[in-house]
Amino acid sequence: MTETVKIIECPRDAWQGLPEIIPTSVKIEYLLKLASAGFKHIDAVSFVSPDAVKQMSDSEEVMKGFLAGLPAEAAHPEIIGIVVNEKGLQRALATPGVTTLGYPYSISAYFRRANANMSRAESRALSRPAALAYSTESMRLTTRLMQVASWLLLQRAVNEGELTSSQAQAERVRVKLSRQEYGCAPEVFEQLPSTLRSLSKRSLRIQERVIHLDQSLVVAYSPEPVTTRSEVAFQVERLRAAFSN
Repeated sequence: MTETVKIIECPRDAWQGLPEIIPTSVKIEYLLKLASAGFKHIDAVSFVSPDAVKQMSDSEEVMKGFLAGLPAEAAHPEIIGIVVNEKGLQRALATPGVTTLGYPYSISAYFRRANANMSRAESRALSRPAALAYSTESMRLTTRLMQVASWLLLQRAVNEGELTSSQAQAERVRVKLSRQEYGCAPEVFEQLPSTLRSLSKRSLRIQERVIHLDQSLVVAYSPEPVTTRSEVAFQVERLRAAFSN
């Protein structure tokens, strides 16, 4: 009996972990080279919130360029698109060229217990909204921690003399620190495993501290005074705008 092995090339997983945004044209060119090399199964795109994974916010444009660049006589490879909620599902279904939907789920009992303090049976027992929220929040947590880690590596390079403070400020634009909220409604968030909820809350506090430190460094190293926005004034303006209509 002949057995076959299905090889899936997965550039999407590597791309989404990089802090520097890859140009859409570069992604398209890379996928075309994979198809030209003979790969028949490619995990290429992800339809998740740009707030969670900004790197993959151009998935529709990537697929449009990829299809346009394929030779007319070439066989179209299987293209896998990752979805974690119904909104992402609708985006994937509306994108030509996406042939297979991927949904993150660990079959490893050990990994699921270590990662979320939850067995496979407990995971399957989650309601549909909670299961979707679990995937979204897990991805946001990973992205949040990678942003923080990238910032810390940049500061370590300064402390060890690999970069000057000025060089670090120039490189700083590549580390996309952005405030994030939870990826689901509060009542759904409370249905998630306690370990994931705890990690998410702690990561938000860490991210807030890093953003504060980053802004302090900008002020310290800026040759000219930097005007920082008053959060109180900002909230007051939002209230005025809301009640003025």
